[in-house]
Amino acid sequence: ESIGVRIVTPTDPQLQRFGLEAGAQGVLVTQFVPDSLALRKGLQAGDLITSIDGKDVKNADDAEDLLGKADLKKGVRLHVTTKAGERSVFVNNAK
Repeated sequence: ESIGVRIVTPTDPQLQRFGLEAGAQGVLVTQFVPDSLALRKGLQAGDLITSIDGKDVKNADDAEDLLGKADLKKGVRLHVTTKAGERSVFVNNAK
């Protein structure tokens, strides 16, 4: 099972379009699977995921690898940067 997001390694123009600093490290959330775990936990398009369970994310390959190994029954913690600031989002498949 996945958390249900489409992510990309962002370009500077993509980062700036969402009010983020050019050159920021991480992966940009661009789309969601309808009713996905990530959407239900409050992630939004334009969020920049900078770490997954404490491991830095530099590009989409890093993020997909870490998310693919995550046990969603236990949950995964995402560190997210937005134009409004930083926050931590815990995503699991608990009902």
